[in-house]
Amino acid sequence: MAAYGGLAGPDEISYDPGIFEEKYRAQNWRFSRYRQWGYGEPSSMEFARNRASWLAHPFPRAGTPQPREGTFPSYYENPYIIEGVRELDSQARTRLEEAKNYFLQQGRFDYIRHLGYGGLGLTVQFKWRGTEVGRDDRDIVLKIGLRGWISLDIRQEEEMMRQTARAAHTIQAIDPAEVGMAPKGKFEFPEIYRFDSSSEGESSGEESPSDTPPERPTRRWRMENEPEQMLEKYRLHEERRAKRRRELETWDHNFKVVSQALAQGKKVYPEFIRSWNLDYKDFLLLEFMQLGDLAHAISKIHRMCDTIPNRVLWSFWHCLVKACIAMEYPPRKFHPRRRGRPEDHADEAEIDDLARRQELGEDVVVGKTLGNDLFEEIPVEKRRWARKNLVHFDIDPSNIFIAPPDFGARDGEHDLIPRLKLADFGCARVIKQNKKNAYYLERRRMAKQGYFAPEQFGVEWEHLAPTDPNGWELSEQPVAGNYSAATNVWGIAWSLWQLITGCRVPDAPQPQPSEPLHYCPAILDDLEFGVYDRELRETIAACMRHNPNDRPTLVELSRQAARGTKKMFPGEHDDAIESWVLRIFFQPETSGDVEYSDSVYSQSPEGGDPMDIN
Repeated sequence: MAAYGGLAGPDEISYDPGIFEEKYRAQNWRFSRYRQWGYGEPSSMEFARNRASWLAHPFPRAGTPQPREGTFPSYYENPYIIEGVRELDSQARTRLEEAKNYFLQQGRFDYIRHLGYGGLGLTVQFKWRGTEVGRDDRDIVLKIGLRGWISLDIRQEEEMMRQTARAAHTIQAIDPAEVGMAPKGKFEFPEIYRFDSSSEGESSGEESPSDTPPERPTRRWRMENEPEQMLEKYRLHEERRAKRRRELETWDHNFKVVSQALAQGKKVYPEFIRSWNLDYKDFLLLEFMQLGDLAHAISKIHRMCDTIPNRVLWSFWHCLVKACIAMEYPPRKFHPRRRGRPEDHADEAEIDDLARRQELGEDVVVGKTLGNDLFEEIPVEKRRWARKNLVHFDIDPSNIFIAPPDFGARDGEHDLIPRLKLADFGCARVIKQNKKNAYYLERRRMAKQGYFAPEQFGVEWEHLAPTDPNGWELSEQPVAGNYSAATNVWGIAWSLWQLITGCRVPDAPQPQPSEPLHYCPAILDDLEFGVYDRELRETIAACMRHNPNDRPTLVELSRQAARGTKKMFPGEHDDAIESWVLRIFFQPETSGDVEYSDSVYSQSPEGGDPMDIN
């Protein structure tokens, strides 16, 4: 597609919709095919061949949106089975060798194995030999871009992970200094986002939000009442982008010249390299989860024909809700004990009292910590307006990892059942209000096949006809482009649905006959899934409702999940749960007389693929 989704250049105009209106029309046509037949994203050539079709697609549709109208493919079971490890292609193999050569020169690292690769990067497991400096050895994961050491995708993921730093239910980045590497600086010429002229500023994100939300006019009001100021803002933004493009072009030229000179054995002045930041490398160091990801767990559970205890399901659901809270109310900004000051400390009796008051419905925050982890909670009501609205856009079982149980934790929350952690923030973005049409359209196609939310695939898009990329129409929609915490809730619901059914998500939406409209097939059938708590199954269905405003809020989900983890079920005593967890997460996979030695849980360097980032 055209760079940044804007005007297409002369070499690509025949292949891809370029101007905003054409891009909007083409995506309407693309998602109408997704709803009806489960078709995926067309290639540029397919867009070109079907240009007449998407230009003829109604723009806008007449009448009011009817999400149930049209034909939808029937639901069928597609088992979630993972076999083997994806082979590296030539590009990934080259990057793997470059990563090994670089990191083995950095000090006390041993290469273990590559873990997976996808569109946004390659992950590699190393072991840091901490015992050589009086510390524990540590497994870490290196993530790098596939196209080279300079990767905007990795840099953006690093920024999104910074938003959820120290959150107990998201994968954490590791400071290179923690494993003996030099501190990692910032790239001197960061990208200036085309569709957002505002800035996050230099805030650390750790400050306390005010109790009173600021008053901000809507985009429509500003365009109607402050047109000259808006035009000046666009002009200044484009000037900044043009200047940055020139800087990046110069940097790229210098980088190529220096790289060629070094390859030829020529001398290059270190001052020149430092002044242009030419030795900068984009990479992430991440904590390693030895129990693998939820995708492989689903595959193992259902290949073994194992029934999942309801207590495990409620515990996992609670983890996923907390991961959503981490994105909406990041602990580094909202947690009462994030600064570690003496005045913020609470002893065990105070913690117990806060937990008791919270269970009784009082608007208080407990503020649980465990080591460096800050456990996510909904803030008190007067501070909820300051939500971050970080939307993941790529929640699925392969991006949910399994941490070992928190043995010995005082509250016993994860004493028996492992903790889930959400990972892979490469597609995540902080979604702002009152932005231009192009800002929301750009995120419409960001998801894996089958995981698109109604905010992306809904027919409501087709009942609008925005022609101005800087316009306000999409900023005021209840469904189309309304990306929020409800979009994350949609994603975690599909992940738990797959855990219960052992199936992959349907290729196309599956509208159900009940009201409000939802897209949750199969699991409300008591004959097949009656062994699982109906309250949880109904909650999953509610989280898949068409209108984001009809889905349960994080406040509702958090309270319900906390209650759900305290439920007891026949035959699910502690010993039974411990045995199930041991069998599924710590023992080799068996099916009848066959033992799968290449299980993802094997620690062999040639084992499974526990951190596949597809």
